[in-house]
Amino acid sequence: MDLKEIEIAKEEYIDYLNVNNYSKRTIINYTLAINKFKNYLESIKAEVIDPDNINELLEDYKKYLKNTNNYTDSTINQYITNLLTFLNRNGLATKVSRIKEEKITQIKYLTPEEIETAIATIDIIKKDKEVAKQFKAIICLMFYSGARVSEIEKLNRNDIAKDNTSAYVILKGKGNKTIRQPITTKVYDMLQDILKDRDNKEPNAPLFLNQYNKRLKVRDIQRTIKRIAIATDKAITEDKGIAPEPPIADRLTPHALRHSYAIYLLMNKNRPINEVKGLLRHESITTTEKYLKLSNKDLRNTYNDIFN
Repeated sequence: MDLKEIEIAKEEYIDYLNVNNYSKRTIINYTLAINKFKNYLESIKAEVIDPDNINELLEDYKKYLKNTNNYTDSTINQYITNLLTFLNRNGLATKVSRIKEEKITQIKYLTPEEIETAIATIDIIKKDKEVAKQFKAIICLMFYSGARVSEIEKLNRNDIAKDNTSAYVILKGKGNKTIRQPITTKVYDMLQDILKDRDNKEPNAPLFLNQYNKRLKVRDIQRTIKRIAIATDKAITEDKGIAPEPPIADRLTPHALRHSYAIYLLMNKNRPINEVKGLLRHESITTTEKYLKLSNKDLRNTYNDIFN
């Protein structure tokens, strides 16, 4: 098939798509894919395509799209998929592989400003001052330590400490492994404030309590944080006249606070990635590197020391 025959085959294929009621968008996409490939063949002065050279041509074409146009892997794969449908229909069956796309998981996080607003909202949904004080401490602790919600549940009075150099919390991680995690002086003071009037002074007494003075469970924390998130959306909407996008209710979760801690360290504090890996207790540096994909000027500018 030479270049002239490709053009004729393209017109016949477009007629086929129209007759079979394919959408305008689909027809445009197929036309674009065929035209791009035809232009490429002209640029390399390829006079003919046949079963003997089609695979090699397509492999080179993929590299051309990647290096010359800086297309994403997903876009290149779409061009190749559309092109293969056309080629197979015209007797040039091929099994050229798609580019393996990097799977990027959407990271949910909040800026310090959004977290500050959420903390201020706690007083609205928790009229009991002691309960409100406790959840303010929980959210601050999670944001400034990266602690998992399961680790928050296990905390006892004696897990909060301070020495001559810093304040820290003793987290019980996977396999009951204990970790000394640094916290800010402000978080330390908040935790001490909720403990000062407690009757139970036993070292192993739970740090966070439910309404029955029993250990606060993971589900209790998750449920209350969800209520705080919904109330925060409402508060922001009433204050600014526009709802946050994406909604806080879709992002404010215990694990999102852990993500926010990681991003805060990388963007605002400019901490080395190996240090952040250690603070998050990731087994692989690859897990930590996913946060660097968010490293851009706009995001960096949002991360200010709002609490300090």
